[in-house]
Amino acid sequence: MQLSCRTSYYCDVCELEFNRESELVVHEDAHVVCELEGCTYVSCKEIMEEHILLVHASGLYARMARGSSKEEVEKWQSERKK
Repeated sequence: MQLSCRTSYYCDVCELEFNRESELVVHEDAHVVCELEGCTYVSCKEIMEEHILLVHASGLYARMARGSSKEEVEKWQSERKK
């Protein structure tokens, strides 16, 4: 009796699973780079649309890009409490 050893291939960015490595490669080749405001996020087109809405259109990226000094973090925290 021969046991079947099933291996799957996973795209961590898009959270998609593929049965063949070649399918994953084709999927990853279709990934695009955001490039808005100097962003380097990479994903498939559908996920990218969500990324742009949630991160760029919301202004989150601009707020994150200000810096991560103690003062900036405290300012950000106080703004969120309002």
